[in-house]
Amino acid sequence: MNFKVNKKKFSKLIIIINLFFLFYTDDILIVPLFNKPLVSVIIPVHNNFIYTYNCIHSILKINPIIPYEIILADDMSTDQNKQIEKIIKNIIIIHNDKIYNFLISCNKASKFAKGKYLLFLNNDTKVYTEWLSSLVKIIESDEKIGMVGSKFIYPNGILKEAGGIVWNNGDTISFGNLNKSDMPEYNYVKEVDFISGGSFIIRKTVWNKIGGFDEKFNPSYFENIDLAFELRKIGYKVIYQPKSIVIHYGEISIRKDIKSGINEYKLINKEKFIDKWKNELKYQERKFNYFNARDRGQNKNRILVIDALVPRYDKDAGGRCTFYI
Repeated sequence: MNFKVNKKKFSKLIIIINLFFLFYTDDILIVPLFNKPLVSVIIPVHNNFIYTYNCIHSILKINPIIPYEIILADDMSTDQNKQIEKIIKNIIIIHNDKIYNFLISCNKASKFAKGKYLLFLNNDTKVYTEWLSSLVKIIESDEKIGMVGSKFIYPNGILKEAGGIVWNNGDTISFGNLNKSDMPEYNYVKEVDFISGGSFIIRKTVWNKIGGFDEKFNPSYFENIDLAFELRKIGYKVIYQPKSIVIHYGEISIRKDIKSGINEYKLINKEKFIDKWKNELKYQERKFNYFNARDRGQNKNRILVIDALVPRYDKDAGGRCTFYI
């Protein structure tokens, strides 16, 4: 017998099964304690406890060797997040005394961070092995790198975002959305216009200098894009790291009443963004010129190398010579 599998429905079924088992688990998660965390992982939450549990469980499962702490920014949850410290040990929990929304909750929680770097992570995510280590490696490799973001995939493995593009009219896109995530054009380290707010690392000194997310974009949308423009304004680069892979389930971190007005918030904040950065937008790439825009290549020179293979600089003399040229 031949059975046709609907991949979309199958993917949803797997998610539901995973969440079912997590919901009924009595397992207590224990986050390791470090005296001097290098990275402060900040997770904003509003309800949807099961996603929060799953997210932190995935961090513990990869067992990062980098010293870190987890700060939970709870924006007046009414579910198990209210007592999450009984289920997840050794996390720092900031319970808001009123609803601040996503953006301000992140700003507020960042003030409690001890790490050299802040890593903002949505609670509706699942991280993979090199998620943290690859972000840290890149940001520590160059003092002019201010922020590094992850590659986002859907639960079925299809690409969601390999960095973001801002066109000169203020429109934005998630580069590579709905393509295969293993295609070469989505798997090299590069400079980008912006990165998703769902998983990125930033120097705390730079974050403090800028003042965090601009609260004029509250409750959310365009705050991460604005942050990337602020970084470049003071001389820092925004980098995409494809080795840092994150499954993103999508907009679970946002309150339901905000979800109902998503399009309105996007339009309002887009106009605020265009007004704030109208001079800088003049130098952005024109719409649909993906070749230049995908890695901010409009002002860069390029070399075309024609060979049987990508130069193997570590295996043969010819490849090494080509690499240095």
